[in-house]
Amino acid sequence: MQDLRELVGYYVERLSGPEAENAWHSLVEEGPAALPYLLNSFGSAEDKEVQIRLLQIVCQYRSEEAIPFLAGNYTIQCLRFGKQRLMPWS
Repeated sequence: MQDLRELVGYYVERLSGPEAENAWHSLVEEGPAALPYLLNSFGSAEDKEVQIRLLQIVCQYRSEEAIPFLAGNYTIQCLRFGKQRLMPWS
């Protein structure tokens, strides 16, 4: 079994390429244990599309630990990109 940090890093790198959908689902399946690594990745991500996908993934975890992060970033991202891009299911 791979280290979770390495696994998250592997999938985050693929969020901006042709494997983005598979990477997104794989990160969702890792669950809240991956949250600290996703938050670090969000902070270092330069690609806005990757940031949006990371926000979407964190939302899927429905974890209390994610609330401060989501509260701080959701409004900012909504203003930049619009609600529809953050909430593809709506």
